[in-house]
Amino acid sequence: MAKWWKALVLAVLLSACPAWAGDGNGKVKVFILAGQSNMEGFGHIRTLAHLGDDPQYGGLLKKIRNDDGSWVVRDDVFVYFRGGKTTGPLSVGFGAYPEFVGPELMFGVVMGDAFTDPVLLIKTAWGGKDLHFDFRPPGAGKLPYPIDPEAFARRGGEKAVGDCYRKMVAETRDCLDNMGRYFPKLSGKPYEIVGFVWFQGWNEMFASKGIPFDQIMVDYPVLYATMILDLEKEFGLNRLPSVVGELGIDGEKAQGKILELRKAQAAIADRPELKGKVRFVRTAQYWDPKLEELQAKERAIQQQQRGRLKDQVAAAIKDKLVGKTPREQIDLQNKALDEAVRSTPEYKAWQAEWDALFSHWPCHYYGSGRTYCLIGYGLGEAMKELGPP
Repeated sequence: MAKWWKALVLAVLLSACPAWAGDGNGKVKVFILAGQSNMEGFGHIRTLAHLGDDPQYGGLLKKIRNDDGSWVVRDDVFVYFRGGKTTGPLSVGFGAYPEFVGPELMFGVVMGDAFTDPVLLIKTAWGGKDLHFDFRPPGAGKLPYPIDPEAFARRGGEKAVGDCYRKMVAETRDCLDNMGRYFPKLSGKPYEIVGFVWFQGWNEMFASKGIPFDQIMVDYPVLYATMILDLEKEFGLNRLPSVVGELGIDGEKAQGKILELRKAQAAIADRPELKGKVRFVRTAQYWDPKLEELQAKERAIQQQQRGRLKDQVAAAIKDKLVGKTPREQIDLQNKALDEAVRSTPEYKAWQAEWDALFSHWPCHYYGSGRTYCLIGYGLGEAMKELGPP
């Protein structure tokens, strides 16, 4: 009975450990992070505190913020971005701009905690790029779609097809060939590429004229699998584990092309050539529920304050309406009323709350640092499940 109990406890402990736990062969663990603007990251630093309000994941804030309010700087995780123009130890500020973060922040935290060896994240991401054209891997051959000639020329013609794939490879090689120069602490250390992170999809919905959306959706998982196989050949890898982040815009309420794209992304996990080395990671659940609440609150404030201030504003601008056309009068009245509403204490309080949580466009998850961190966390946890190459 005692032997049986010990065996059971050991089995439970082993199953609870990350696949990479305890790995320490002295090599720097390299991850390539690729995609478009949401991999760049548009979560403003001012919105990160909201992560602590999450009932399930709020404790993650302590992983990136110190007790005194300063931001954690890791001494075991390093980031290369923008072709080497932005490099350093992992912390906030490696997003699209210095005041932003992306998935790299929490993904790097998860990987740094999983490894005893140093971790290096190579970010190769550019806004507004797609897989079927910009990241098209060499193994996929020439672009087969009957793209409109003018649209094709605007995108740079044949020489532009696959340009982002080539840049991704070139920047990865630059980082690895000059690792000691970019990161003196890693000088002389051997390295191994152990994972690929893909977070992209928005521009697949806006193909150039002549390229059929339905065909792009059919080809998406095939092209992704081809890209992974090409990267394995390019860097001499036997196995390149990869995680694919779902396009989570609009959360669980998404419709139309977003849902079709999600299906294509999920289908990647069914590719036989990627069996055992890929995970599709859902992200729709990370869409911030506070968003709808605050949008409804803003509409209510607008309705209430516009009704209260309408007559007051009309009297104040009466002289400015003299000699104006009816259309011009309406425009002036609306502009003055908007300004009056935004000046009220109620609206200012709403604006302060909004600014603490959101900072950018809807296609960038409204610039929610919380959302980008949770996406990075999800990608990292899925990567751990795949184990070493």
